[in-house]
Amino acid sequence: MPHPLTIPLKTSYLSEQTTIEGTITSKEDLVINANIIGQVVGKSSVTVETQANIDGSVCSQKLMVKGAVRGAVKASELLEILPESQILGDIISPEGGLIITEGSQIEGTCSMSPKLS
Repeated sequence: MPHPLTIPLKTSYLSEQTTIEGTITSKEDLVINANIIGQVVGKSSVTVETQANIDGSVCSQKLMVKGAVRGAVKASELLEILPESQILGDIISPEGGLIITEGSQIEGTCSMSPKLS
């Protein structure tokens, strides 16, 4: 069975050797392995890889978290929180669109709504 969030050909990558301060906005799928101080806004999907450290909120249609986020995470369609991920902030997702895997660390509140934009 394929993974729910597959990475398509049009994808932007931020490597682990990268540090960015400010707001990142991407219309394409975005894979982050970098250090980010600021907000990440994805119009499609965002993957926070295992080496990523984000001090700020992450918002996208589809969001997969494998690394560390110190801020709110919001997905309007699907939010996956995978093992060894660390989230220190609130989680916002649509009803039926949240997957939390054993081994993840979360500190914050979780809210789910029928429709999110």
